[in-house]
Amino acid sequence: MVNWVPVVHAPAAYIKSGKRTVPFIEVTSSGKRYVVHDSTEIIKWVRHHFESVDVIPEDEATYLQAMSLEDRADSLGDDVIRYMYAPMIERPNDFVEVWGWGAKPLHRRLLRAGLPIVRSLLHNYLDFSASACAAGLSRLHDLFAELDQRLQNGRAYLVGDRLSIADLSVASLLAPIYAPKEHIVYSSPIFRAALLEQQSNFADYASFVWMQQLYTDYRSRTGVKCAVYKH
Repeated sequence: MVNWVPVVHAPAAYIKSGKRTVPFIEVTSSGKRYVVHDSTEIIKWVRHHFESVDVIPEDEATYLQAMSLEDRADSLGDDVIRYMYAPMIERPNDFVEVWGWGAKPLHRRLLRAGLPIVRSLLHNYLDFSASACAAGLSRLHDLFAELDQRLQNGRAYLVGDRLSIADLSVASLLAPIYAPKEHIVYSSPIFRAALLEQQSNFADYASFVWMQQLYTDYRSRTGVKCAVYKH
C-alpha cells in the first residue's frame, strides 16, 4: 500500500492513474499494468479475480440493501473528514503528523510548507464551520444508530447472512472514527492520541465495537501483486 498525503498527492495520482482521486489499485498481470479506480469498483475487481472473495449478494433484495448502505456510507465521507479533522486543522503539528503519516519526507515537507493553502482549501471544500460540523455529526450518529439497529439480536452482518460489500464499505469508510488496530494508519499512536476525544463520542455504539471486530476477523494479506494508493 502506498500512503499519500491528501491534496499534495493530486499531481502524482493524475500521472499514475489519469485522475486526481484515491483510492485506486495499480495491477500487474501477465506483464501488463492497469488501474482500477473507486472502492466499489476495486471490490468488484477482487470478486472477479478471486472467487473465494465474494461480497456482492446474488439475491436482488439483499443486493439493493447492501448497495443502499454502501452509498449512504460513501455519502458521509465528507462528514467523517469534517468531524475528525476540523479540530485538528487548527493544530498544525498534529495535522501534519496524522495526514503525513507514512508519506515520503518530501511530501511531508510540502504539506507543512503549504499548510495555509491546505487549510484554506479544506475550509472552502468541506466547510468546517460550526453549523456544518454539527450537521455532519448528527448524520454520523444517525448512521451509527441505524447500524446498531441492524445488528440487533446478535446479527453478525448488516445485510444477509454473510460478509458483504455493505459491511466492507461501512467499516472502511468509518474507520477513522473507531480506529481498528489492524489499520496501517488509524492504529498509529499519533492518530489515536490526536483524535481520542472525537472517537470517544461513538464508543458506546454496539456497531463501534462490531466494526473493530470485523477488522480483526477479516483483515488479511492475500499476496495480490497490486499497489493500493490511498490517504
